[in-house]
Amino acid sequence: TEMVQAQNAGAFAALEASGEEYIQWSSSLTDGGRGHQEMNNKIVRIGDYFTLPDGTKMLRPGDPNAPIKHLANCRCSVRAPSRTAIRRLKQQGKII
Repeated sequence: TEMVQAQNAGAFAALEASGEEYIQWSSSLTDGGRGHQEMNNKIVRIGDYFTLPDGTKMLRPGDPNAPIKHLANCRCSVRAPSRTAIRRLKQQGKII
C-alpha cells in the first residue's frame, strides 16, 4: 500500500513538473469491489479530482486523503494520457 502511494505521488509530481495538463487512472485487473476498475482510463486535468463510483474524490490513486478502503492493497497507477485520448474527450465535451 505504501509503495503504491509513493510511486503514484512521484509519478504525479513528475507529470506535473513536466508540464502535462492531464492525468489518466490506470486500474489493476481486480480491485476487490471498490470501483477502481471502472476508473480505468479516466482522464482529468492535473489538480482536479477523479470521482470514484461511490462519490469519493481522489487526486490520484493512493491519495493519502482518501478513505482506507480506497488505499489498502490498491495497485492502480497514474500516467500521462495519449494525445489521441485527450483529443477524443475534448471533441466529446468530456474534458476542457
